[in-house]
Amino acid sequence: MESLGDILRRISVRNISKTTNGGGVTLPDNEPAVDLCPQCNGSGWVTRRVHIGHPEFGQAIPCTCQQTEDTTTRLASLRRYSNLGALSRISFATTNLDGPLPDAASQKLFRESAALAAQFAEDPQGWLVLTGPSASGKTHLAVAIANRCIERNQTTFFIVAADLLDHLRATYSPDNPVSYDELFEQVRNVPVLVLDDLGMASATPWAQEKLFQVINHRYNNSLPTVVTVRGPLQRLDENLRTRLENSDGVAKVLQLGNFNSRLAMGIGEVRPEMLERMTFDNFDTR
Repeated sequence: MESLGDILRRISVRNISKTTNGGGVTLPDNEPAVDLCPQCNGSGWVTRRVHIGHPEFGQAIPCTCQQTEDTTTRLASLRRYSNLGALSRISFATTNLDGPLPDAASQKLFRESAALAAQFAEDPQGWLVLTGPSASGKTHLAVAIANRCIERNQTTFFIVAADLLDHLRATYSPDNPVSYDELFEQVRNVPVLVLDDLGMASATPWAQEKLFQVINHRYNNSLPTVVTVRGPLQRLDENLRTRLENSDGVAKVLQLGNFNSRLAMGIGEVRPEMLERMTFDNFDTR
């Protein structure tokens, strides 16, 4: 089975994973060749083909290569697979616990969220949802979780929601050697998934459906998942929101930073107080 990192590198000509602040991290094209396990192709896990209802249906199982691989080689394989690239430098140890925002309230929220995120990374169970305005530190904490999971020998994959959708669209091309099912299966079942910037790329019904299928599968199978959402959850599609909200204890929602009216509003929206003043009686045609 080919690793997810290799699949994404093959089907994307840009080979870029964008962060939520608009920057980009280019995955190296000249990585040295390595001998990969023919069973898992370096990912460290496999899934069994079993019928629905089987205890191992949809579950990731450690590959047999993990019994013989030394720690250094194993860690290098996990980092290659993770899609983190240069983001591998981010850790909780190097995180400024005051966060990136200057106000005291936001700094308090960041410190509390960082502590809970670090706790989650030590034993990923359920879901962690990070919300907040732009540049509030959501992606930073999500990446720190991913890197800590890798340090703890857990297969982890990081991707921006928009990039995932681009890769899925690319599989529809008749010239693409990667099948949709092959890519979709690995994203849905990776032991720890970090999905960044959910909601910003889900404007179309197709995009909403694909993201919901990933999220719903991981929700139903209790697979550890970290999701970052720019803005309040109320702006998400209802189906996505119901899976992310803390309705049954599966997901824990952490807010970083405070939403002011400018950040909470969508592009093109009009403030309620302004709408109240707009009538035909005071309409000016000039």
